[in-house]
Amino acid sequence: MLLESLKTACANSPYFADHLPFVEELFSSAYERLIDLNLKILRYVLNQLQIRTELVLLSELRIEAKGDPLPVQICRKMGSLHFVAQHPAGSTRQSRDRSIRMLSQRPPKQFVRTGGGRGAPVVERS
Repeated sequence: MLLESLKTACANSPYFADHLPFVEELFSSAYERLIDLNLKILRYVLNQLQIRTELVLLSELRIEAKGDPLPVQICRKMGSLHFVAQHPAGSTRQSRDRSIRMLSQRPPKQFVRTGGGRGAPVVERS
């Protein structure tokens, strides 16, 4: 029923027909864990955008560390000298291990709709 509602609502959307087989497959499959569904969607999007990269799950790295040592251990397992994470609100993190450079990235501000009247809504950065 949800799939049929989606088809009706998006039937005239550009490119919907191109992605409909994937959406139908998502709805027809059973996923035991949410991560399985998330990875299927992520891999599809990466493929559609022609982004070729290896996805590595933390569970595959078999790292026991938690807290501050975790990013350092991830970098060592992956052979990286840098760890990039979302900028934490109101604080900065720095690894005690100076061999790994900790970088923080602020996420972009959300786009919000503002009064667009009768025409298409005006979209501005918040």
